[in-house]
Amino acid sequence: MGRMRDITGKMLFRGEYLPLSGNLLFLRASPEKALGAFVRREKALMFGVRQRERNCSLRDAFEQLLPVAMEAEKWCFVGTASEWTLALHNDGDDFGNSLSGLGKWGKCDALLIQYLPAGLPSGNPHFPYTDTESRRFEYIPFGGESRFVSVSCHQEKHWDFHEYGEPLPEEDTGRYAERFKRNRLTLEMLEAYAHSFGIEPFKEEFYHDCCLFAEKEDMLIPSEREAFMGSLDAYRTEKTGSKVYSIKMVNGAIEKKRLHVLSRFNHEDFDDL
Repeated sequence: MGRMRDITGKMLFRGEYLPLSGNLLFLRASPEKALGAFVRREKALMFGVRQRERNCSLRDAFEQLLPVAMEAEKWCFVGTASEWTLALHNDGDDFGNSLSGLGKWGKCDALLIQYLPAGLPSGNPHFPYTDTESRRFEYIPFGGESRFVSVSCHQEKHWDFHEYGEPLPEEDTGRYAERFKRNRLTLEMLEAYAHSFGIEPFKEEFYHDCCLFAEKEDMLIPSEREAFMGSLDAYRTEKTGSKVYSIKMVNGAIEKKRLHVLSRFNHEDFDDL
């Protein structure tokens, strides 16, 4: 825990709202456009969305997102002193950040700055604390190739380093050859990378006091939700010429069933993604 205290003092609100404040996605769009992209995505996934606007500080926004959940239940879009909007949710162990695909729905660039120490609340009652430390920089230009760099450590045993795409001019690529992988992407490097895009992720004054909140509700009953997600998987894979199956145990035997697109569900909203 000493290592965690050393770094959180440099983070947003000194780490008080981790893991939520360590998983920061920025969209190059207004808060209204970012929320609109979220609503379109959820509508395509057959969810309804309740929306509200509130003048409140970023600290108040984090308070309203609590408690941390196993799956995101609440979302918030916050304006900044730049052309970027901060997108937040209350999922405690969303290491890939499920909101990162919103750039495609909003037809805008997305940038992820993630620094999540291990030992944070996960929202999962079976595994209440995370056992993975994750640091990640990801830039997703609309219509272009993504670039990401990450280091992670599971259960304090082994550090992994990964990168994909062409390095950006702002990156300190010499650091990626460091002997110790944990030093290849630091909090200071994440802050510098964000700064090159006009973003000050760990400064409270960078954020405006107007927040757009959203909560979703399922428009399908559980059996319909299972059928819908299965048909979506089939629709996506058949577009690429592959096949998808559902596999489950039935009376001790494995049942393998081909999934077909169900005509009562329309998945064309996903064609351009």
